Amino acid sequence: MGIDLNRLKEVHLLKSNGATWESLGGEPVKSFYHRNKHYLRNIESELEIVDKKSPDVHWREYLDHATATQELRKKASCNQSGLTINKSGFSDLDFICLGDLHFFASGTDHRAIVELTDRILSHDNLYLVLLGDELETAINMRNVAEVTSQLMPPAIQLKVFESWLNEVKDRVLFATWDNHSSERFEKGAGVDMLGWIKSKSVPFFDSIGNATIKVGSQEYFLAATHKLRGKSSINPMAGHARYMRFDDPTREIVIAGDSHVCGSGWWYDGGIKRMGVNCGTMNVNSPYAKRYFSLYAQPVFPVVTLYGKEHNFTAVESLKEWEMYRGL
Repeated sequence: MGIDLNRLKEVHLLKSNGATWESLGGEPVKSFYHRNKHYLRNIESELEIVDKKSPDVHWREYLDHATATQELRKKASCNQSGLTINKSGFSDLDFICLGDLHFFASGTDHRAIVELTDRILSHDNLYLVLLGDELETAINMRNVAEVTSQLMPPAIQLKVFESWLNEVKDRVLFATWDNHSSERFEKGAGVDMLGWIKSKSVPFFDSIGNATIKVGSQEYFLAATHKLRGKSSINPMAGHARYMRFDDPTREIVIAGDSHVCGSGWWYDGGIKRMGVNCGTMNVNSPYAKRYFSLYAQPVFPVVTLYGKEHNFTAVESLKEWEMYRGL
């Protein structure tokens, strides 16, 4: 049987105004009131909140907003994962694979960077691709020695790289993300500062990038990134071969860096000629590498040639070898 809340409120009001229990009905009313007065906490209060805000959420509206935000981000970004390059005429396309230059690392041969840059620019028909880790960017506090040994603070490193890029940008086919700068800036500040600088001037892959390169009558399918899965202790092309076998069999050429182990090689897989290329490093005296990997490092950067008259591609070990091959 329910409680007569109206009667309970009436008794409460009269009693609050001075009525006696006898005038209200005696002991039965008194007993009724005391048994049920706890209900008054829920039905009566001196304080009334009249404009409590309640949420008004409609999931379709919010997903529409998310889609619109994604579109705005795409419009604001220069980053890409696909690229088409057309080279007119039937002459070949030559490009050097540069990565892991490590400007301002304590073990980097900075004079060699200057000399290599000048040699590249001296050849009118030689292009380049940037494969990441151009800067040291020691901003992770995992190792104080690593941070304090870099020769310039990160802000100066970025400005110097931008100056260098401005000098070579007309030769750059594309640039990739990396772990020394892209990942570290994203982790610490939420934005890839080096990638932002690259993307303003040249095509920038913030992930694995696919490039379709048309040279003369030929069309080549290439993938580029800073580092790949599937490493091998004896084969620097293991990750490259794995990518073309399992992830994207349409690619003919895969180029990368990161490991500081220079190498190139070609093979046939699925009836298609494949080639992998990995660049060396200018950080030839890295204390970290010497302690955990090897006492040896190769400042070697392969040059790839895509032929315009027939469908074929090759890679030579270094700029010096390419100059000899071209009779320069």
